[in-house]
Amino acid sequence: MQFRKYFETIRHMRMHQIISRVRMRLITKKIPYSHAIVAPLNPKHIHFVVPKLDFSKAFLSRYHVEAIMQNKLTFLNETHTINPLENWCALKSTRLWQFNLHYFEYLYALGHAYHTSKDERYYQKAKQLITAWIAVNRDAKSDAWHPYTISLRLPCWMACFEMFEPCMRADKAFQNTLANAIVTQYDYLKKHLEKSLLGNHYLENLKALTITAIFLGSRQDFTKYLHTYVVALDKQLFADGMHEELSPMYHKIMLEGAIKVAYGATQFERKSHYALNRLIEKMLCAMVTLEDGLLRAPFFNDCAQAIAKPMQALLVTAKELLLLEGQAKASLPAAGYYIFKLPRTRATMVIDCGKIGVAHNPGHGHCDALSFELFIDGKPVLVNSGTLTYATGQKRVHYRSTSAHNTVMVGGTEQSECWGAFRVARRVKIGAVQFYNTANKRFFNGCITTYLNKKHTRTITWQGEKACTVTDNVDDAVPSLSYLHVHPSYTVKQQGDYFVVSNQTQRILKIKPYNVAEMFVEERYYSEVFNIEQQNKCIVCKSNCGKVSFGYSIEIV
Repeated sequence: MQFRKYFETIRHMRMHQIISRVRMRLITKKIPYSHAIVAPLNPKHIHFVVPKLDFSKAFLSRYHVEAIMQNKLTFLNETHTINPLENWCALKSTRLWQFNLHYFEYLYALGHAYHTSKDERYYQKAKQLITAWIAVNRDAKSDAWHPYTISLRLPCWMACFEMFEPCMRADKAFQNTLANAIVTQYDYLKKHLEKSLLGNHYLENLKALTITAIFLGSRQDFTKYLHTYVVALDKQLFADGMHEELSPMYHKIMLEGAIKVAYGATQFERKSHYALNRLIEKMLCAMVTLEDGLLRAPFFNDCAQAIAKPMQALLVTAKELLLLEGQAKASLPAAGYYIFKLPRTRATMVIDCGKIGVAHNPGHGHCDALSFELFIDGKPVLVNSGTLTYATGQKRVHYRSTSAHNTVMVGGTEQSECWGAFRVARRVKIGAVQFYNTANKRFFNGCITTYLNKKHTRTITWQGEKACTVTDNVDDAVPSLSYLHVHPSYTVKQQGDYFVVSNQTQRILKIKPYNVAEMFVEERYYSEVFNIEQQNKCIVCKSNCGKVSFGYSIEIV
């Protein structure tokens, strides 16, 4: 059985991914230490810090500066104390926490504290952490030298020259130490690109190389890596501008990276880069299409709050630095996202009828096909369960499962064969979609076939702007379960043959199942941010074995 999973996972990969993975396992990883003083640094005095992103209130609120001064670090709502002079790891922390430790993004919090107070303690702390990291992390096989952590760390270390400019100018010894460390990691990253994985990891690799080439004033490397980055980004975008991993969170992270590359390139070349700007515009449009008017991104695939920069910050930055804007589209059919906006009731429904991800890289995919989220006044009311963790285990399995999303589990089987933390063996197949979204007709019909060849068709029809009917058909009379998760801010009460969803002061929705053998409310869990669960209610409807069509109506009260 395990062999089958490996086979079904590997057969979708591209040949160069497999070759690259084998090669990276066989080669001896060696750190190419640089001992030459690098000068001049940043010869064109280019800005690497983008204040509206790097010093934004939303971003800085993740870090507690005085705690950092005591080596007490919080990432992903998980706090650990490290001893930077001895060991760059924390017992009982997850691997994702360890990665965040090596990213060094908390340097922006120290930089902002120095910028506002001019207190050199913050510079000295940044210097201590960087110097200790260089001294302690000498094992190329450790997470400290993972290509992804290097890719996120390099821009942070380069930003120190700008954030702590007066102190750095007076501290030539540390300036040279930091410069040599940057060159060492730059040279290592060149030889360890994540071509075996591609996706967001590969883009982060290329982003870091392009920005570092600018910092070092290497026009040859800049031209090479900028071209490679633009080609790779173009390949990873659907026609409608959505990033291929189909995660609203990663889409925004990749968009931020593209904006920073374009900003650096524009300063370096003294002209804008048309091809990259065109891709950024497409990504802005996709982001606005999904999120416009909402208080958070829709939770499809791996997606959580407080990871990517907020939509508004990205929009403002793109406009101010690059003169680029994004216009909302009706939907994103290439990515599989369909949107109903209902102005009179101030409601938005976002439906997913897309693949679990691109065939060669579905690692951030969930079993969420034909699921939807419903927002009222921008607030999520009917929700998918979110993303709690990336750690291998039952929690990871559950949050990726069909039952964690507002869709149907046909015959007790999953849509796709998700396993491990980021693997998918056999996958759901997506059929034809019909979608109409006019003032007179709001209609969606989509069909999927699960990896065990069980068909599920869902039809959503809006009657005006206050009510819709959700109808599910399965290909045989096997018992099936439909899940409808309600945000923790709301209560659910059954009143006869329907359910009422309310907040503290008023009713919000009336949900009435039909053609069901059984209906009940379950206690479930919802995760809006990493490592924090909230209890919520889930309405479960069991299909009647004698009827293959069942569903429910939703009325906005």
